[in-house]
Amino acid sequence: MPIQQILLGVGGSTKDYITNNLVFHLDPADTNCYSGSGTTVNSLVNSHTNDHFGDITWDSDSSGDTGGYFEYDGDQDSGLQFPYSSDFEYGYDGTNTVDDYTWEWWWYGANTSFSGGNKPPYIWFNNVSSSGQPKNDQLTATGVHIFKATSNIKVTISSGTDNFSPITWTGSKWQHFVLQKEGTTGKLYVDKTLLDTETLDGSYSTLDTSKKLIIGGPYYGGLGSKKTPGMAGRFGVVRFYQGKALTATEITQNYDAEKSRYT
Repeated sequence: MPIQQILLGVGGSTKDYITNNLVFHLDPADTNCYSGSGTTVNSLVNSHTNDHFGDITWDSDSSGDTGGYFEYDGDQDSGLQFPYSSDFEYGYDGTNTVDDYTWEWWWYGANTSFSGGNKPPYIWFNNVSSSGQPKNDQLTATGVHIFKATSNIKVTISSGTDNFSPITWTGSKWQHFVLQKEGTTGKLYVDKTLLDTETLDGSYSTLDTSKKLIIGGPYYGGLGSKKTPGMAGRFGVVRFYQGKALTATEITQNYDAEKSRYT
């Protein structure tokens, strides 16, 4: 089983995570990802660099163990944005069918309840305006959209939406999320425990190359409707695996690799 051993700056301990089929990897604690200043963020694999930073701040977490995180203040942050890449294709990459995909992220959430159908996004794809603000009218087009809702996580693929539930938001606490797609079956793990399994609705086709990958961003009061204030909380490590649905054992391995930083 291919793994990567990394030396964390906090605590100096060696940790392991899965690298087979890893196509996107952010770690705000790693200076190769973010230097600690400026607006440039680099994936630690495959040369992905952001082209929009939004109203995000970076915190070194001097009083904690994470080594650093990206913070969203909830004030309509436009999100951390990356140009299109075939690495983000979860259904068809233009040459081959992609049956399996995994999205993984560590999140510290300030929002625990929502009103009016608000769905603060974790990870999504959308067209953006010249100012970097995601466009409302493109939300139901091709792409995967992973949202946080009152008692579940909503996953929208094109116009098909699936609810992974039930989930209780802990607020001021780090949580580890893994959304795993294997064919048309989706599984959501929270803190290495399987939360729910759903048959994924929606169509699978190539992404619109004009769309961007957006990490975080503004709320939407229902798909395609008016923006309301943005996601509030913190992002830690983010990883995508193309052509691979992480197994329960691998998810536990990734969780264990970083739990000392986040729990």
